[in-house]
Amino acid sequence: MDYVILKYAADCDEIWHAGDIGDSSVLTSLQNIRTTIAVFGNITAKAAEDHQLHIDVVAPAPGIPSMSMALDKYLQESNK
Repeated sequence: MDYVILKYAADCDEIWHAGDIGDSSVLTSLQNIRTTIAVFGNITAKAAEDHQLHIDVVAPAPGIPSMSMALDKYLQESNK
């Protein structure tokens, strides 16, 4: 994990990673700084589950091929 990313992440309230993490050490590094929601791809979902994170938004999914569509659906349902 690039230390520059960690430096900027330290100033955030939450960290959202919208791509495959690939190596769970990345998720651990981010999780040690702030609440991290990792949401895109099979590898990311597995890493998040391995770290007992609750995933609210998952993409791709049937009928939801992109992260922007998944976030839009989640926000619409959350704001009802």
